[in-house]
Amino acid sequence: MNAICYARFSPRPDDRCESILHQMMALADFCAKAGLHVKLCAWDEQAKGGGKGDELDPREEFAARKGLLLALSQLGKGDQLLVTKRDRLSRSVYASEYIRRQVLRRGASITSLQGLNGTTPMEIACQQMAYTFAQLERAMIHERTSEALQALKRRGYAINERQSYGWAALPDPAGSLTRLGKVRRILITCQHEQMVIGLILALRARRLGAVKIAGVLNRLGWKQRNGISWQPMTILRITQRCEKTGATG
Repeated sequence: MNAICYARFSPRPDDRCESILHQMMALADFCAKAGLHVKLCAWDEQAKGGGKGDELDPREEFAARKGLLLALSQLGKGDQLLVTKRDRLSRSVYASEYIRRQVLRRGASITSLQGLNGTTPMEIACQQMAYTFAQLERAMIHERTSEALQALKRRGYAINERQSYGWAALPDPAGSLTRLGKVRRILITCQHEQMVIGLILALRARRLGAVKIAGVLNRLGWKQRNGISWQPMTILRITQRCEKTGATG
């Protein structure tokens, strides 16, 4: 019997996620003991196991998961799609069910080293419960991460690589480190950009539209951060951000 081995790795700072190598070694060991022929090994790195919500089309989630798409496309009748844990396929209930049906359509089956490999109604229900808890875990991870990032932002630290117009980021003079050992960056205002934002808001208050405001800035010879001329959509994004945050610059 043929087996297609699949692994997914999304590294975390606490190293709780098994690497591709560790997963593949475990799968290879299982195949050797079970007498399975390894037909293909496929994997995805830096890949998320679920979308922002269970309502998303699972095909959107798979767009960047070339390894999984390859594994599914190579499945034949009687083959086994082998993973170390079910959540390596997905942490989304909807996407997991989509994968299960795609595998069944090819006459193949999913085998997890963690168990839950049956096809009876009770065993399928247990599998779906496992997917539900995997999706819950992902949602809780996202919630904790968002809360931690917002707490850092309130303390004046930069949480993105690229800062919004009007702001810049410099290494923290205190030398505080992230969980990955990198020096944190603090947010500082960019005086020239703040002056431009002030002018944009002043012109907006005089009921000028985005097209006219962009024209004024371009006639003054002021460029965007990347050196290109001002565009109406950029003006709209800045004014909308200021309205949302209540900022005046």
